[in-house]
Formats: sequence, structure tokens, C-alpha cells
Amino acid sequence: TVPMAEKKQEEIKQCDFKKPSLFFAKDLYFGIKGEDVLALQQFLNGCKSFQLAENDFGAPGKETNYFGPLTEIALKKFQDAYAEKILKPLNLKKATGYFGYSTRKFLNAFPDF
Repeated sequence: TVPMAEKKQEEIKQCDFKKPSLFFAKDLYFGIKGEDVLALQQFLNGCKSFQLAENDFGAPGKETNYFGPLTEIALKKFQDAYAEKILKPLNLKKATGYFGYSTRKFLNAFPDF
């Protein structure tokens, strides 16, 4: 069998990320609303590993401008997958689900991550 971490890396390599529709200039967190939340959801939905939902609100093509539990969970998975570049510089060992400076910087550098 393939180790879990290796399997996860294979899934991530198959992602179809699209360049975010805007430059992320502010922190995003649970409860906030805005076009930048919509752009974040659309970006995360570009990869099955980080997809917010299969259908209904949050699913690809049904993203919203609300940062709720589905966005937080998907963002945590994304942060964990790229922990070396997002979490480690902040001396964090696990994802926070908070879209702060380190995650913004990383995402704004797309596709160079």
C-alpha cells in the first residue's frame, strides 16, 4: 500500500488550480463575507483535496462570499498540505483556518508555489 502522505501528494499534483481572480490584500476568517472569500473558495475548489463540498453551497460553481465552516475546513487542509511554506515560517505545527499574512503571501505567489 501507498503511505498516506505520499498518496496525498499525488492527489495534490493532480489539482487544477486557477489563478485567483484577485490579489488577496486582507486577512479572512470565520464569519467574514466578501468577494475575496468567494475568490478563495473558487481557488480551493480547484483541487478535490481542498474542495468545500460535493454539491450544494460551497461546491464548485456554487461558491459563496461567506467564510463559514466549510471554508475553514478546506483552508486548514490547504495549509497542512503546504505547511512547509505557510505554517513553518510562523512556527506553527498545525493549520489554523485563518487566512492571514503567510497564507495570503503564498497564494498571491501562485503559480510559483
